[in-house]
Amino acid sequence: MNLRPLLASTLLLAACATTSTPPAGSTAAKFKAADLNGDGTLDRTEFNSAYAEARFRFFDANNDGVIDKKEFERVLGDDRGDRFEAINKSKTGKITLDEWKSAPALQKRRSEVFDRIDKKKNGKLTLEEVRAALEAREQYKP
Repeated sequence: MNLRPLLASTLLLAACATTSTPPAGSTAAKFKAADLNGDGTLDRTEFNSAYAEARFRFFDANNDGVIDKKEFERVLGDDRGDRFEAINKSKTGKITLDEWKSAPALQKRRSEVFDRIDKKKNGKLTLEEVRAALEAREQYKP
């Protein structure tokens, strides 16, 4: 008995099978984690929280849970505009996640990003809108 066709069919079905859990680290997995109410979209609050946390982790190079001025300037260059001090309200020399989330300039920036991604202008982001924004961003990388 030739098992090749059966094996090929089984592999094809396995490859085509969908799961409710997207691969860890994928855009779909991150989107699902950010979708706190499970409605399949991100509202402004869900997006703001997820985006702020992702950007915070990007700046926090040593993963110690705070952003120091060296880490801040590693991403943004020399801080001649005192942006670091404006965010670091506690004046500890280390920006906490709470300070990062509550900084007015960063809240405004997150709102602008949300509005740019929300192509349907319905106050909710779909996975497709997020993927399109990420793809567009990739096109502009040097």
